[in-house]
Amino acid sequence: MKAQLNELQAPQVYINYVRPEYDSMKRVHSSEECVDIIRKLNKDHRIDYKEYFWVILMNASASVLGVSQISEGSDMGTVASTKEILQLAILSHARAIILVHNHPAGSLMPSSTDRVLTKKIHLSLELFQIELNDHIIITKEGYLSMADEGILL
Repeated sequence: MKAQLNELQAPQVYINYVRPEYDSMKRVHSSEECVDIIRKLNKDHRIDYKEYFWVILMNASASVLGVSQISEGSDMGTVASTKEILQLAILSHARAIILVHNHPAGSLMPSSTDRVLTKKIHLSLELFQIELNDHIIITKEGYLSMADEGILL
């Protein structure tokens, strides 16, 4: 009988997130500071090679809880999982996030796919009272902040 009970038990799920020490958390005040964070994690040649998608997770005082690379694609694009982005935001207790991805071809203009994804993520985050502060597109030469340009949503 005891063996049968063990077989019926569901696997356990663990949450493993450790917040950085408060004094070590970088506070972001601008899109330029977010771009600097991503550039420090990546080399310019990598940004030109293929498309990547990152999420910057922040607390209520705009301090960075962490940065996660969501996807790595090809020179033609990448697929960012809304489910994974939400999972990261919820599990890290983020109050806001910033989306960042690169365009290897060098264009800073958001594609229609970029705009649709931004809206989809924004609507999903609203359900959990998490803000989407920005979606930034970077290239080796520069960046475009949808929030700064007034085209976030």
